[in-house]
Amino acid sequence: MTIEGTDFVPPELAVLLAGATQDTRPRRRVFPGDPGQVAHARRFVRRALAAHGPAEDAVLLASELVTNAIQHTASGQGGTFEIVIWPGPDAVRVAVFDAGSPSVPTLVPAGRLDATGRGLALVEALARQWGHQGNQRGRAVWFDIPPPASAPATASPAIQGRNDGAANVQ
Repeated sequence: MTIEGTDFVPPELAVLLAGATQDTRPRRRVFPGDPGQVAHARRFVRRALAAHGPAEDAVLLASELVTNAIQHTASGQGGTFEIVIWPGPDAVRVAVFDAGSPSVPTLVPAGRLDATGRGLALVEALARQWGHQGNQRGRAVWFDIPPPASAPATASPAIQGRNDGAANVQ
């Protein structure tokens, strides 16, 4: 499920931040908008969620959003991006704040042989919900997943029964 909005910081993010406890306070880090930072972003997400159990879905989806920020926004043109992670009791929310773009994150079908363009399809398949807020001056793209400790050891149920279509961000 995709949620769109025009406010830069969605109310859901502010609520999670305001209700943060010692165990759920957000972790955040700013990265240069360089493709070499994607691996650093993955390590940051993995370490931030290590105390909560395996976090591979969160690592994969954050990696996709970071890649999109670098490829499709001003973050990749000498800017920066920030990752904010809220581990909560019912969900883990991960947001990538970028330097903005005139276009919005959109699921667009990709051809079977396309080498790229499937990142948001993965987010759609694995996330409980996701969305974006912002504009050409800055945008937050976020997703919620079940807490890693409660996630099943096998493939996510969100994948089962979903169309395996591809997507591309423009």
